[in-house]
Amino acid sequence: MIVAHSKVRRCCLLNLLLIWTGTGALAQDQFVDAPDDKPPISAELLEQEKQIHHRVVQAWKQGKAELVRQQLVRLLEVRRQMYPIETYPFGHAKVLNCLLDLSRVCRDLNRAEDVLNYAGQARELAGRLYPKSDFPNGHPGIAAAMIAESNGLTMLGNVARAKSLLLAASESMRAYREHNPTALAAFIEADAYKTIAMIHELDGDFVAASVFLKLARPLFESYDGLS
Repeated sequence: MIVAHSKVRRCCLLNLLLIWTGTGALAQDQFVDAPDDKPPISAELLEQEKQIHHRVVQAWKQGKAELVRQQLVRLLEVRRQMYPIETYPFGHAKVLNCLLDLSRVCRDLNRAEDVLNYAGQARELAGRLYPKSDFPNGHPGIAAAMIAESNGLTMLGNVARAKSLLLAASESMRAYREHNPTALAAFIEADAYKTIAMIHELDGDFVAASVFLKLARPLFESYDGLS
């Protein structure tokens, strides 16, 4: 069973949070790799990336979700050429950003299988970029991919697995913020709580939804102060 995303957006209890989190994150490359000594990327690929990225942003501002998806697919192709596995065996954050954006826009288009596909790729890549040996408390990139995967699972009716992923993502970010109190980690932890609240409201459990909403709100409100 696919749960239409438009139904989620009608949740009255979460209107304020949807205003806070519904726009603005797409195509902003939240995760950034440190400078490296890899061979320079060709000017042609850099120009292609720049132009396609601009088209993604413009289409997103115009509310053209399908066009955004098409351009993101092309952007993913270009970025994989820019950061090939032979040169970047652990992957690259720009590819991760693109996969997460594709998962998000496919969610908005009610393409559940595509949401899971891109989220799964993002989670695998984030695991290579941010291994537990270097990030024992997890990393926002991994948590973001878990939230993306939970969206696809919820759309397909696997709510129990979705909640499990969301709780794990929120716990990871809470532990991460004890040592790295970044705005991004706070935002992603809040996003996990918000998403759990939305699931509970769809199930008609408004009490549980309110509990997670209260956890999310102060983190969203502090987001600007931490950035």
